[in-house]
Amino acid sequence: MKSVVLTANTSWFLANFFLPSIREFLDNGTKVYVIAPKDEHSTRLIEAGASYIPINFRQSGGNPFKEAASIFQLTKLIKEIAPNCVFCFTPKMAMYSALACKALGIKVVCTVSGLGTIFTSRWTAKSMAGRILMHITHPMIDYHIFQNSDDHNQFLKLRLTSLKSSTCVKGIGVDINHFDYAPLTKTAHVKFLMLSRLLYSKGVEYYVEAARHTASQLAKLNIKPQFSLLGFIDSSHPDGIPEELILEWDKQGHINYLGHCSDVRPHIRGHEIIVLPSYYNEGMPQCLLEAAAIGRPVITTDNVGCRDAIDNGETGTLVAAKSISALSEAMVHYATSSTEKRIAIGKKAREKAEREFCHKIIAEIYLQQIPS
Repeated sequence: MKSVVLTANTSWFLANFFLPSIREFLDNGTKVYVIAPKDEHSTRLIEAGASYIPINFRQSGGNPFKEAASIFQLTKLIKEIAPNCVFCFTPKMAMYSALACKALGIKVVCTVSGLGTIFTSRWTAKSMAGRILMHITHPMIDYHIFQNSDDHNQFLKLRLTSLKSSTCVKGIGVDINHFDYAPLTKTAHVKFLMLSRLLYSKGVEYYVEAARHTASQLAKLNIKPQFSLLGFIDSSHPDGIPEELILEWDKQGHINYLGHCSDVRPHIRGHEIIVLPSYYNEGMPQCLLEAAAIGRPVITTDNVGCRDAIDNGETGTLVAAKSISALSEAMVHYATSSTEKRIAIGKKAREKAEREFCHKIIAEIYLQQIPS
């Protein structure tokens, strides 16, 4: 029986984004091991049928002795499993997996799900060390799977990969049966929803300001839109938005903060338009794939990763990043469009999801990388 190891800096990442593909691996007869730090989502991986192994790993650790210990532990675990292939996710775990697999002579495949702040953070000793380690380790990786063409081209330009040892897919995949099509119905109020991690770079502030401006514009037409915000407050992230600010926006009535949840489907189904005004270095935002699968038009930015997720003017609308006026204009356009038009756009979005985003398509690309 073939076996693979999946490595990531959180169990949450794999449980939330790669679980459908893990099930495809298992259905294919491939034994799946997961090496990641333990969190509340680790049990979901076990319940799916994966063999879960915890590891001591700090996402933002800078102590060289503790980092060396993590690399040693990872190498030891992979050696004991002796898999056919290692699939690594998230930047730091990818670099450490490359070092471990190079030492063991095991094939390693890296998923580049966005560059985050790796090329945008200010120059510090820690960030410089990260960039140097990235340039050392990524050429060791046997194959790269990118989620957007911008990241792919960036790695090619930096000679961190080559055309023959890399490919570009449409995101990490979405289970289109789980996120099944739900046709829009006519409602008294047009409802907008933004769902994401609550980081400044996800464009949350721009969404709130655009919502305020849009509500003012639509009031003149006797249209009362609703603006909701869904996502967890990541106070540990340097770009995280303080909880008190989010609650203040909610109190002022600019947006309705829905908190966070493990199942976003009811929320997507309960809104007409999904909004993501991100200027973050995205891979391909999962919320846009899920919105398309359910059949919702999307307003997002002409930004890395986001632009790859829609067909502009067909399944959604692209607007300039960091532009309140452009975002508000798009919101007004959808709010004043007929329900029939929004349904037609949603149908095209669903067709795109079936054609490009289905997890079975993505899983097959990974399965093809497993050596005999």
